Amino acid sequence: MLLLGQVSKIRSYQKTYPDALVYTMTVKPLPGIENVACFTPKRVMVYGYKQYAGWPAVSEAAYTKAYIDLLNSRKYAIYRWYKAIRTQDVILCCFCRPGNFCHRRLLYQYLCWLEKKFSEHITLVLD
Repeated sequence: MLLLGQVSKIRSYQKTYPDALVYTMTVKPLPGIENVACFTPKRVMVYGYKQYAGWPAVSEAAYTKAYIDLLNSRKYAIYRWYKAIRTQDVILCCFCRPGNFCHRRLLYQYLCWLEKKFSEHITLVLD
């Protein structure tokens, strides 16, 4: 099982899935939790989308295209990671709130595609 969830719910996920491996996929590191670089968007994408001062603006459409392009450029690293975890419960978290545009949803769609492409079954859960 691969659960794509929120950093704010890590403790809850750990209670529900006590044996699951927990990772982040965030631009800002979270102490004590390993970040999975192949899923992490570039800082310019995140800060531009959030319209942080000093960063060039990034629209939702531009972010989506850039993130999918980034995943495609990392597809071999993603596939190796995917193969390594397919028999374990894994939780991948980011900071985005539910209902907001988020790379977690884009990643979910990408992994569904990857699962079909490589005929590898893994239960995907999007929270």
